[in-house]
Amino acid sequence: MTLRWGRKEILVPARSSPIVYALAIGLALSILLSGTLASPGTASVVAAAASTASPHEERIPVYLDGLSVEFDVPPALVAGRALVPFRLLAEALGCEVEWDEANLRVAAVDPYSSRTVDLWIGRADARVNGEPRSLDVPAQIIGDRTLIPLRFFGEALGAGVVWHDDTRSITVTSPRRPMEVLGYYALGNAETSSWTELFGQPYPEFGVGLTDLVASVACAWFVLDPTTGLVDLSDSYSGQKRPDNWRDILSRCGAYAIETDMMVHWARTTDGVTTPSIYAFLRDPEATRRAVDEIAGYAQDFRGVNLDIEGLGQRQTGEDLAATKRDFIAFARLLSDALHARDLELTLSLHPLNSWYPGYDWPSLVPLADRIVIMAYGYGPFSAPQPLTQVTEAIDLALQIVPREKLLLGLLATRGTNGVVGGETPESLEVKVGLAKRRGLAGIALWRLGVWGEDRLEVIRGLVSRPPVFAIP
Repeated sequence: MTLRWGRKEILVPARSSPIVYALAIGLALSILLSGTLASPGTASVVAAAASTASPHEERIPVYLDGLSVEFDVPPALVAGRALVPFRLLAEALGCEVEWDEANLRVAAVDPYSSRTVDLWIGRADARVNGEPRSLDVPAQIIGDRTLIPLRFFGEALGAGVVWHDDTRSITVTSPRRPMEVLGYYALGNAETSSWTELFGQPYPEFGVGLTDLVASVACAWFVLDPTTGLVDLSDSYSGQKRPDNWRDILSRCGAYAIETDMMVHWARTTDGVTTPSIYAFLRDPEATRRAVDEIAGYAQDFRGVNLDIEGLGQRQTGEDLAATKRDFIAFARLLSDALHARDLELTLSLHPLNSWYPGYDWPSLVPLADRIVIMAYGYGPFSAPQPLTQVTEAIDLALQIVPREKLLLGLLATRGTNGVVGGETPESLEVKVGLAKRRGLAGIALWRLGVWGEDRLEVIRGLVSRPPVFAIP
């Protein structure tokens, strides 16, 4: 089809999809009516828009950090190159995006590395940090969406991009992001020592270990005794106690600039149901005040307190459940006020909103805490990876209440007395840590140091870095 305006004319190929055809006509009319003939660059835009009419119709799955990326317009193969929707990919990689309609330019800025990528519709050139680059296939408009070459864009931002010919799919590994990694320091035997995994050598020796990854440690040595309102430093039920070398641990963490928190926890069941003594404690103002005073005294040696009271609300309904929520809010507020008055911080480790334990009023608790750890496990056996559907739902529900910059995703690894490793696997960790990155969470929390193993830790290292360290290879 040829459009004419006086002596000016532009050819618009007719073999186009309706959307692309309309776009090409609109661009052509704009050029003709503007009173100027199309420049070579503008003409190439029209040609590019029309040429995208019949991309390869094969559906190409794309996985980012092991998780499928759902595009509103499917990726297309053009001249042997995979093109994907720009905005969805850029935002999945954590970039800020811009559409410059006047110049038909798309731009992405990585807020972590400050890298910039600029591409123009129909042009075979691009810019990365202002430096010119060449493209095999230009950015194009398909199905009313801007599609860009996946490999070029991903690698320009430091991501790894791999084409799998056997499955006709693409995997993308996002660039490392600075993210807080909190490790829970608990006791263990020689094979499961938190010291050995954290510092790389058996006590009292030390090396790098996980100090290049872990930014904060919650010391799980303090167990609440609800019958007295005091803190037990040697709890027979959980097996946790404050070790004799606890000051060496804090000193060594300080040498590596690792923040330390005093973890106060309680988790006990009777016949599979939360032991009711915790409810009696929360109802007792004298007991809760005594506990807060003692916790605040111990906390002076730490950045603050990580409070982990588990199992609240199990099998409760009506007024019983409402009372549990009120009582725990009151205790958390009392502790928050006492800590903040001493310039100390409060972290709350909470069961997720889709768990079996509804006794946590998240909207009321979140403002009291400096950070929230969402313990996204317990949906299935601890010996296996937690189901992704429930973990994703837990994160998304939490983000409706918690600012993403104060939310950490709790991840679980186990090792039985027989030495069998359970919980998250390297494969499931790639997906869950990748999910935390895509949701922009502040970090992840690892229960517990000493049982993760190098194969799982290497996956985490490949995805996140300890703030403020950040480098693109």
